[in-house]
Amino acid sequence: MTNPMRYKTGSLQSILIVLLFLCGCVLNSDERSRKLRVREIKLKAQTYYSKLSPPKSMSDCEFIPFDRPPRELPNRCIEDFLSYPVKAKKNGVEGNVIIKFYLDKDGYIDINTLEIIKGHPQLHQAVINALSNSSWEPATIQGIKVGACVTKKIIFKL
Repeated sequence: MTNPMRYKTGSLQSILIVLLFLCGCVLNSDERSRKLRVREIKLKAQTYYSKLSPPKSMSDCEFIPFDRPPRELPNRCIEDFLSYPVKAKKNGVEGNVIIKFYLDKDGYIDINTLEIIKGHPQLHQAVINALSNSSWEPATIQGIKVGACVTKKIIFKL
């Protein structure tokens, strides 16, 4: 004769195992659907940002909130290529030069958008030369490289 309690206990264990399995499948299914949603959002963002055209001038530049801002590459910064103009040095010219420019999603500077906001005219050409030799890493939004407007202050001190 079989023990009726043993049969019921075995059934409860089986039911619990099945429930745990189903819950695990549901969790895995939820995880899969979350990953799909994230992938869809990234694709939409990539499509949207790839359609944005670079600004014609800095006044047309729109602010885009990014996860990681654009940054100069090590040993390829503006300051690494900056040379103090001889005439400015002779005249004792010091100060800050503030520039704005557009950096595209590949990290290239659009020289056509370059604007010198502030600074002594004798220092302008030195900044333009240094900027054209510098290298940049573009801004990113959720891992997607995007173009961004950059404002940079360059300090000239004797």
